[in-house]
Amino acid sequence: MTRTTTIARYFQAGESVCPFAKTCPLELVAVSANPRADRAALLRTVTAFATAHGNALVLVARVDKGFAATATWAAETFLELMICCLQIDHPTLAVAEAEQHVEQVIRPTLSSSVIRPHLALHGAALMTICMSPLYPATHPRHAPHTILVTTWSADVGAAGSIPKVREAMAKEHGAVYDANELVLPLPTAARSRKLKMWVGNFDGLRQGLVIATNKESARKIVGTGRTDFDGHWSEQPVDPTLEPEVFYTRTFTRNGGQSGSGPWQRGRCPLPPKEKS
Repeated sequence: MTRTTTIARYFQAGESVCPFAKTCPLELVAVSANPRADRAALLRTVTAFATAHGNALVLVARVDKGFAATATWAAETFLELMICCLQIDHPTLAVAEAEQHVEQVIRPTLSSSVIRPHLALHGAALMTICMSPLYPATHPRHAPHTILVTTWSADVGAAGSIPKVREAMAKEHGAVYDANELVLPLPTAARSRKLKMWVGNFDGLRQGLVIATNKESARKIVGTGRTDFDGHWSEQPVDPTLEPEVFYTRTFTRNGGQSGSGPWQRGRCPLPPKEKS
């Protein structure tokens, strides 16, 4: 069974929390880790979606990955969707101009806590969310595969789906659902249940930290050359402020019998200055 078929059956069987998803026609397309390479297929699918209402556009990731990679895929795919929408609504607009607008104006808003970008077609507002198997089965953002779902805002409101989804979101996520967030963080319970954190001596001058689902994944993120991972890294409680599947380091120095450490930084932080003898 293909991934797109699995997703179609999931919605048609009414397994999604949203009642609208069970009956609406679906426009499905597979999207790789490089959405720009799939722009032609995306544009065809968005064009078909734009010819009607009461339907949904579903973009299916070709592989399911961890949270950080999923969030990156969702953001890049959303930006490609934006370019497709601009091409449909403004057929005389040069593609280069659409790309420039998306890169300079839209991309920065994806990380903003104030502004939330939304798609629109023919003057009608669209809702776009990311769903994934990373979320618990009862969570409104759960799906058997990683997907982006775009629907006409008016259709979702008319179907009476919003109250049910909000109720489920409050129960599973502890917050009211408003569809403004493209990707929601994992619920705390899910994070603590599925993820583990390892901290250890990276190179004698820096500590390393990584959050992953298992030790093998953690070792690969740190680097395949870290053959001493088992002997020098230990499992510790997950820090909810840090992002999974990202390698963090911080300086770790000993001076005059006292130890000190800096803040965690993504990647390899600068080495500490040499101690004076």
